[in-house]
Amino acid sequence: MSAVCSPHLKGQLGELETEYNRDGNSVELTSVGDGSFVIKVPKVRIPPGWNANEADIWFVIPVQYPSARPDCFWTVESLLLEGGRIPQNTGPNPLPGHAQAIPLRWYSWHVQQWSPIGDTLATYLQVIRRRFADLK
Repeated sequence: MSAVCSPHLKGQLGELETEYNRDGNSVELTSVGDGSFVIKVPKVRIPPGWNANEADIWFVIPVQYPSARPDCFWTVESLLLEGGRIPQNTGPNPLPGHAQAIPLRWYSWHVQQWSPIGDTLATYLQVIRRRFADLK
């Protein structure tokens, strides 16, 4: 978490770190350069129905966060539904402002409701996890 960010965002990153730090792999924050950030949450548990039990999750924190909600996310391209099926509304797509050594899968899954007062990065990650569970 070496990128310079607001105290508000630092607090929310600390919350994610507490909840999602896995096996010494910590949450990573990278500045994209346009005022937005990319966050990587390692080893998020994936429910049954997928070809893996956990996956790294990347998403963009927009410039106007928290007024602007996070939208879409990425995993490794090899994360598939059981039986090798490709999840709907996904495809290979690079992460903005990032060079990847491994291919990533972009998930065009959107938050339906967002409150900049009550929702946080942790609640956004809960939305992602619910979406994984809904597809089983």
